[in-house]
Amino acid sequence: MKLPPEIINELSAMLGELLASRLTVILVPQRIRTNEGGCVRVAIEKNAHWYREFVAAYSSSRRRRNLAFDTRIKRANTIRTLSVLIAGRPSQSQYAPHLIRIARRFAAENRPACGRRDAFTSSAWASEAFDKACPF
Repeated sequence: MKLPPEIINELSAMLGELLASRLTVILVPQRIRTNEGGCVRVAIEKNAHWYREFVAAYSSSRRRRNLAFDTRIKRANTIRTLSVLIAGRPSQSQYAPHLIRIARRFAAENRPACGRRDAFTSSAWASEAFDKACPF
């Protein structure tokens, strides 16, 4: 299946977003001292919005003590699938249809791939994925 250029551009932008952003968490002391040395986790950088939604859609059934969901989605597999789709090769990944659906939704919104608010952080400006998505 040959994808249209606007979908490939969106997939390139999605790959750039995924490579540029990654969940980063730090520990900070609790405001209310409930125990000695108590800390809470605070996210200082988040994954791309579309990736957070994608991960949430495929939560695992594994029981956890906290309310955060685990996922069956693997970041490396998502990057590989996006790269295969951008290269125009057929993908047997079960992620492919969902990623194409997300790219079509972005393309239907008629926003340029490099103009999305959460598209890129400063570290992505020199990346190859950004150059593919925003050739100016």
